[in-house]
Parts: sequence; C-alpha cells; structure tokens
Amino acid sequence: MGKQDSTATRVAPVFDQLLAIDSSGESWLTSLMQLPVHGAEFDAVGSLGRIKDSAWGDNERGLPPPRSLLRWLAEHAAPTSPSVLNSSSHRTSDLRKRLLDGDQEVLRTALSELDKERIPESAWYIFEGPSKPDVYIATPEAIVVIEGKRTENYITTKTSWMGERHQMLRHIDCAWDVRGGRRVLGCLIVEGEGGAGGLPVPNKWIEAARLTVADQALELSLPHRSADERRGIANAFLGVTTWQQVCRTFALDWDSLPDVI
Repeated sequence: MGKQDSTATRVAPVFDQLLAIDSSGESWLTSLMQLPVHGAEFDAVGSLGRIKDSAWGDNERGLPPPRSLLRWLAEHAAPTSPSVLNSSSHRTSDLRKRLLDGDQEVLRTALSELDKERIPESAWYIFEGPSKPDVYIATPEAIVVIEGKRTENYITTKTSWMGERHQMLRHIDCAWDVRGGRRVLGCLIVEGEGGAGGLPVPNKWIEAARLTVADQALELSLPHRSADERRGIANAFLGVTTWQQVCRTFALDWDSLPDVI
C-alpha cells in the first residue's frame, strides 16, 4: 500500500481516537455498528457491552482458520497458482504434491494431524493461515471484525488455495468458531470520494458488499459450512460505511488524519 497505507493513515488513527474518547467502547461501538449499509440489518437492541479485548494497527489479531475448513482443504485443496507449491521445505512441497495427486496415505496422515488437540499455524497439511482483520474488538456480547480500505480498488476474493474466499466472509468465518454465545459482527470501512464531504459509499464498494453475500460467494467461500451456518455468517456482515461517515458521526477531525505515512 505504500505511503497511503490504510492501516497507518486510517485504521490506527481513527480507532486510537475512538478508544481515547471511551476505552470501554460503550459510548461508540453500538453506534459504529449502525453506520454500515448494504448488508444485514443490525439489531441494536441492548448494549454490546464493554470492550474486553481489541487489536489493530501494529497489533493485528490473527484468527485461526476453522478446523473444518482445514480438513476440507486437505481433501479438496487446489492451488490458485503453481508457485504456491514451491515451498522452501522440500518435504512440504513433496507431501503437498502427493496429496494433490490423490495419495490416500498422505491424506490419512493429514487428517490425523488435523484431529489433534493443538494444530500448528503452519505445516505441510495447513492450507490456510490465520485471518487478520484490520480491527478486532471483543466484548462479552460480540466479536467485531472490520476490514479497512483506502486506495484499494476492491476486496480480496481468493487465497493461495481457494479460488474464491471473500475477505469479510473469511474474517467472520474464523471468528464464528470462537464466538461462544456471542454474536459476530463484521463490516467494511472504505474511503469516500471528495475529501471530508465524501460520506456516501462509492458504487464499487456497494457492489463489493452485494457480491460478498451472493449465493456463489457464500457457497464457494464457505464449503465446509452448512446452509444454516452460511446464512448466519451472511447475516453477520453489516455492509460498508466510509471513513468520512465515521469521522462525522463521532466528531473526529478528518483533516487530522495523515494523508501519507
């Protein structure tokens, strides 16, 4: 992202200010979740509670991939580029090639490893790493995952081992298995057009929000989930708002946000 990196020029400055206003989040988190549009309707009944954990900027939180997805990938993984098979470890490359060639002994070994209580972040049988939302907020009532954009033209829609894996669905999917009794909420915050007055969501991001929860995106991004789980994850995606709208809502000084690093 270079000098206009969204994490350094938008995510960290905005959320650092919000946390400085109220470290509990009780005065702004629920209101923030009411800003996104073109997604599921946010049920604002009741407080989301006090922030117990948060991460953004240099302290991004990695959310481990669901075990069910890792098992599915071991059985169905298809590299989106031949180069991903070129690992620095000859053993990793060899075992993955054998797995993709249908070696059942290698598949049984991979599934056995994935059945263990603790799964490493990286191994030859791991085909997706942790998902890292730009903003992670946890309260007793909810897990919030936010992806921030500035100069990007679009969302990420694939990974090295999945031809379709929409970024927001991935974040929500990874939060889904660790939510306990909490609800999961996710949204995009993007750059509006025209400086401080650019409150409306640009059309390209309206379309991105629509495509995120299209049937094809849900089916291909969440092949390890049931139809009910897919719908639940889709309903956790609240849509998209702009950095300008966030600043206007919480009286943050737009001009104080750095243009470049």
